[in-house]
Order: sequence, then structure tokens, then C-alpha cells
Amino acid sequence: MNRKTLSAISLFLMLLNASGFAVAKPDTKKPAQVNLVAHLPESDAVAVIDSRRFFDEAIPKILAAKPTLLTKINTGIADFQHKTGIDVRKFDQMAVGANLKREGIKDYDIDFVVLAHGAVNTASLLVTAKSSTNAIYREDNLGGHPVYIFSTKSLADKTATQSQSADKAVDAVGNEIAVGMFDTNTLVIGSPVRVRETFEGKSSVSPELTALLSQRANPVCAFASRVPEGAKALLPIDNDELGKNIESIKYISGWADVGAGNASIHLAARTAAADQAQSLYDTVDMAKRLVRGLVGNSKRPENAVYARLLDSAKLAKTGADVTVDLTVEQSDIDILLATVAKK
Repeated sequence: MNRKTLSAISLFLMLLNASGFAVAKPDTKKPAQVNLVAHLPESDAVAVIDSRRFFDEAIPKILAAKPTLLTKINTGIADFQHKTGIDVRKFDQMAVGANLKREGIKDYDIDFVVLAHGAVNTASLLVTAKSSTNAIYREDNLGGHPVYIFSTKSLADKTATQSQSADKAVDAVGNEIAVGMFDTNTLVIGSPVRVRETFEGKSSVSPELTALLSQRANPVCAFASRVPEGAKALLPIDNDELGKNIESIKYISGWADVGAGNASIHLAARTAAADQAQSLYDTVDMAKRLVRGLVGNSKRPENAVYARLLDSAKLAKTGADVTVDLTVEQSDIDILLATVAKK
């Protein structure tokens, strides 16, 4: 599922590249929050991203000790803007709604829609898309709104530098991707079915998911999802008890944020009953202790970080919920980044 989500985002950028991108004048003020989730159709999984905070706060803070990498990222963003007219930092907020359909024992298909809001001129974007792209597309009307439906294969062929990456994106997203103007500053993009559902407004995200999304005010990102049936098949589980614990989870959610000198992560699993939550809590606690014992005596710097993270991770159970809260200090982030850089 991760590969499919990333491929969808990649294709989203391809589309903007193909269409040329009209942006408003720079705005240094913090934009007002818009409830994009309220406009999403019924979804199995939802994610919200504060794009402005991601680029202005999260990346600079996390990469504070890696100025070379930070410069490389900023140079890449600037180069992308120069070549395509796109400044990805102009998107203030994004909301993603996805439906999960089981295609096989270990395979789920994701049918998604994205609402992207910011200092952009969506009308100009769509006009440019029609006049400038060489990708195959057709005009249609979905839910009473004009849209362009692009052939993802032709779009990927036009914009991707590596055909293999393009093919993977097409396989993940599907044969067609629709894009339309939701309002003056909001773009809607996704499968034709999901875009139609968004425009028609006949359904909405369930209260259970929206409540899970709102556990923290304005994080950098947050997500909430129903757990699809057969989820335990995605993991190499031979233990029946562990499999039961996984199957007992009905919802998962979480958020990530940055603060002064640290990053924080919250993960939650909601089961059907309190006794199931207790069993899940006991299993996670045992796994935490086991891993802590394995890394505790290591002299490798990264293992020392893992040990500190396990020690500081706050595991809790409330009713049918099991939660894990973790704060990672900047010094430990620096060590982990240095470890990744060596590989």
C-alpha cells in the first residue's frame, strides 16, 4: 500500500509538470486552516498534511544537522519550480481519502482522491493543462463539474525520466486519473470514480475517522484508517495469539509533529473491546521489552538510540484503545540520519 500511495503522489506531480502551474504571489502569513476532510467522500482511510509546516518547519528542523542534505532538497525544489513553474510549497494543506479493496491474500488496491488547497490558481492550472500537455486526455463531466481525465500511461511517458518508474506509477494508480477545479484555490485529483463522488457530495468521511484525525490540533500530518479484513496476512505471523491481536484492531490512527528540538509521534490502535485491548497491550509491551534487551548491550550509536526510544516510548491502554507516544530528540535524529547516510 505504501508503494501505491507514493506512486499516486508521484503521478500527481507529473500531472502538474505536464500542465504547467499557475501560482499566486508569495504569502508569508500563516494560512487559515480549511476543513478539506469535510469535502471528502466516504473513505476507508484518510490523511491530512499541513504542507506549509512540512516545508517551512519539519524539514528544516529535522535536517538541521545535515545542511548539505537540506541544501540539496531546497535546490531540488527550486530546480523543479524553475523547470515546471511549480512551487510545491504553495500548497498549504492536502487531504487524501482512499478506499481499500482486497485483491488477493496479500494485496490491496487503493482508490484515492486528493484535495490540495493553497495559493494556487486552479482555473489557470486546468486551462494550461488543456492547452499545453501532450498527454492523452478527454474532457468529461463528473458530478456536474467539468474535468480532464488523463491517460496515466501517456502522462507518465511524457513527464517521467525513467520509464520503469513511470510504469510502476501507472500500475499503482490505474489507467486514468481525473483532475478538476473544486474551488478557486483547491484542486481535486484522483480516480474518475472518486472525483465524481467528491463533486456529488452524497457521502462523507465517517465520524469515527474524523474524530481520530482530530486528536491533536494542527499537526504536520495525521491519518486514520479502518483496518481491512485479513490484515494479518500482510505480516509474517506464525503465532496464532499474535494473529488474533492483529485481527482485533478495527481502527489505526496517528499523527506526527515537530517541536523545539524534537519530533513527536503518536500511534493508536482501537479494538472492539477492552479485553482485546488488554491482550494487544500485553503483546506490544512484551515485544518492546524483548527488542530493548536485544539492542541494549550494543555499542553501535544507532542501537543506543533505539534503546533510548524504547525506554521513552509511552505505551498506554484506555478502554478499547492502545496508544504509543514517542518523542525523539534532535540529537538522536541526527544520529539516525547519519546512520542512514552511511548505507
